[in-house]
Amino acid sequence: MKHWSEEREVFIRIRKALSEGTIDGEIISAFPVTLETASSLIALAKEFQPVTDEEYKSEMRWIIETFGRMAKGLAPMINLFNEIVVILENLDEKESIESVRDIILKTIDQ
Repeated sequence: MKHWSEEREVFIRIRKALSEGTIDGEIISAFPVTLETASSLIALAKEFQPVTDEEYKSEMRWIIETFGRMAKGLAPMINLFNEIVVILENLDEKESIESVRDIILKTIDQ
């Protein structure tokens, strides 16, 4: 199954940063990677226009799981991902896409 985010430039950029430890050819540490990842998550969360609430939650979970598998040893990112996963798991089924998006964006921004 293809995910919407897979073809987005910001997703590809972070996947490359996590796999190679570089951004734009420069070797980087955990903190810049975390900031770049947070910015990318914000962009993906804002741009994704799902048909259903479940589709939105599923895409956000997939992004977090994909980045999480690659972010071994990067404690700031693991903490961010864990916070988002907890939010997604505890959402009321009646939450609208807009409220889910707002909660995720607020968490990432912090």
